[in-house]
Amino acid sequence: MQRVNLGKPYEEYIKRMVKGGYYASASEVLRDALRAKMNQPFGNDPKKSLAELAEEGLDDVKAGRVVPYTKEVLKGAYKRAVENSKKGKPVSAHIRP
Repeated sequence: MQRVNLGKPYEEYIKRMVKGGYYASASEVLRDALRAKMNQPFGNDPKKSLAELAEEGLDDVKAGRVVPYTKEVLKGAYKRAVENSKKGKPVSAHIRP
């Protein structure tokens, strides 16, 4: 396999993910990133723009479909992610680091 130089910011991020227990190895971090990239739409399948996503978020706020950020909310999301992971269920993208 070819070795690549990712650069310091990427290497530090990978080290943090492994040290934090999110991944067992640097290879897992890279495979996960590549899988995510491979699942992105290409060609004529347009993505939403950042402005559209921001507008959706603002609409959610106006409609009351948001939860204030608290430590308890974060702990609950983490707990559900761990439980889902143990059951073999995918962890939601907004929970993953």
